[in-house]
Formats: sequence, C-alpha cells, structure tokens
Amino acid sequence: MTRSNYSDDGDYSTAGLYRHAVNRGIKGPRGQVLLREMIVALDALPVRELAADVFVSGDYVCAMGAVARARGIDSEALAKLDEYDPDDVGALLDIPPSLAAEIAYENDEWCRGDDEDRWEYMRKWAASNIIERKPTQTGTCPWCCKTFTIKRGVVNRHKYNGARCPGAGKPSGAPGGAA
Repeated sequence: MTRSNYSDDGDYSTAGLYRHAVNRGIKGPRGQVLLREMIVALDALPVRELAADVFVSGDYVCAMGAVARARGIDSEALAKLDEYDPDDVGALLDIPPSLAAEIAYENDEWCRGDDEDRWEYMRKWAASNIIERKPTQTGTCPWCCKTFTIKRGVVNRHKYNGARCPGAGKPSGAPGGAA
C-alpha cells in the first residue's frame, strides 16, 4: 500500500468525484495556505532533497514533512502519526484528506528521479498550483458612509454590493439620506 491510497484494483467509478475533491482541496483556502507554506519550507531546507515513502524520519522529510517541521509540530505528534493514512496527515496539517493523498502521490510516485529531482519537482508542482487572487475592492456608500465590498448590485440597494442600506436611494437632506 502506498501513502497516496490510490487503488490498483481498476475500480474507477468514483475517480471523477475524487479528482473534484482534490481540485477543491488545492484551490481552497487551506490548500492554498499549505502550498504557500510548502514553497517556503522547501526553500528553507538545508539540503534540497526530499525523501519518498516517509513523512519525517531523522533528517529525511517529504514535502508535507517539510511543512510540518516548518510549523514546529512536535516530535511526539509526528510519532503518533500514521503517515499512510491521509485522514491523519490531513488533520495534522489542517488540509482535506484528498489533498494529503494527492501530495503524497506526487511526492512518492509521480517523481521518478533522485531526492534532488524530487525537491525540484515538488517545488515546481506547489508553485504551479498557487492561485493569485485579486485584491478585494471596497467602496463607501454615499448615503450611510459604510464601507463595503464592491460586487454587482440591484436597484434600491447599494450600487455595487447589493446590500440593503437605510440611506440607499434617498436624496440629500432626507432623514437617513446623505447630508
């Protein structure tokens, strides 16, 4: 059995659902935090090498083990960890189990080179899955002076965010309107 828990029995009936769960895990906020931390942790390793089929063992770490070390997770918690169980690894790193299994698969089975090639491959894999998010735009209601996130709106609501406002649509000088 591998750490990724992918099946070799040929049952692919739920493969689409599983891939969707992996993609959601990668694109979700917890996955994005882990990927960003992984890049920093990989860059901080004294020797740019990653081990296969191990989470943390002495000086050897996998990509997720590098994150665990960078987070300062104590050795007692790592000793209790079943590195072959994505639920345990996911709970330890606060990521979905499907993402933990996917990272283990990429680290252990996809990269066929030596430990230095594995480090380079996982660094590129993590960087390629980072999503650059646009900064949130904010605006101010001209009637109530509240700050809000700019989105599409509807009539008789804030022009951009659609939130109800007691001053929205009222003329200046009216009670609840702009001064």
